[in-house]
Amino acid sequence: NTNICAKDALSGYDDTPATPKFEIREAEEKDLGAASIILADVFSTKLNFLTKRVERMNTYLSLKSRFETFRYAERSGALQCMLVAIANSNDEVVAFCEVDNRPPGGEINPAPRPYISNLAVRDDFRRIGVATTLVTKSEQIVREWGERSLHLCVDQANAAAKAMYQTKCGYAEIPSQRHTNTKGEIILLLGKTL
Repeated sequence: NTNICAKDALSGYDDTPATPKFEIREAEEKDLGAASIILADVFSTKLNFLTKRVERMNTYLSLKSRFETFRYAERSGALQCMLVAIANSNDEVVAFCEVDNRPPGGEINPAPRPYISNLAVRDDFRRIGVATTLVTKSEQIVREWGERSLHLCVDQANAAAKAMYQTKCGYAEIPSQRHTNTKGEIILLLGKTL
């Protein structure tokens, strides 16, 4: 079984370079439950107890469906990957993202490909380099695919994410690609030449 996503894992370090706090690897089916909780909690913050549970289940079903597609991507020639960050202390999923180079199919305002989406980090693992390490690994994967650019979307109001993508990771806004989503949020398209 050839791993189309990652030839090697990346590790993140806290203050001591000899002590990695997390490792980045290709998602496995067993990771999808934890990933769906992280995604629902990060992207659906204004839900009550009951609707949050429904959103978590919907997110899980969506991830599971895409995972089946990703699992057989190499056979079809599709270039797509799911990544997770795993805590080294207990092997729990602490972050998730997807990298996709499939042509957009019926999307409204499709982003250019390849594209990072659904990058989410559990609260207790924020601001220690997990997101930037996921972006770095995504860039490595995209280069292995023979691509020379990568794109992502970010909510204009999410100052921390914008700063991370633009300042730490070197992404720049593509002004002609701004749009407003169904929640009324202004969404920015960022891109980077690799």
